[in-house]
Amino acid sequence: MLTMIYVYTFWLALPLLVIAAMLWGGWAERTVAWLFVAALLGTQLLKSSVATSFLSLEAGVLLVDGALLVALGWIAIRTGKWWIICVTAFQLIAVLGHLGKLVNPGMSRMAYGLMESVSSYPALIALAIGIYLHRRRTTAGGAGTY
Repeated sequence: MLTMIYVYTFWLALPLLVIAAMLWGGWAERTVAWLFVAALLGTQLLKSSVATSFLSLEAGVLLVDGALLVALGWIAIRTGKWWIICVTAFQLIAVLGHLGKLVNPGMSRMAYGLMESVSSYPALIALAIGIYLHRRRTTAGGAGTY
């Protein structure tokens, strides 16, 4: 039950953040929001069934997570915004979860799944902060990197 609340809350929060990014974000906030949507959809298409998920390496999800890491890293380097650097670091945790399963196939299903999902909410929170900071900066006429 708690797992489903965790999942459904994420599925509710992400579209709300996409809308907020479209309304109040800059190109970086909008791009990251849509990258999250693409990664979520890609993960849903490529992951194993619920019964077998995380029992072995999720190669399709690794591909999606790796591509997201590269895209976020590029945006972080290009913008220098601290919140995107944090999001990139959170995504690195997910990729390291895959590498942990690759190195240690006996890793428990629960540990692997946790490594995959633990950074999802902090990434959404960082995106929300980024949207807020962009909105505040553009309405107050402020400058600087945020």
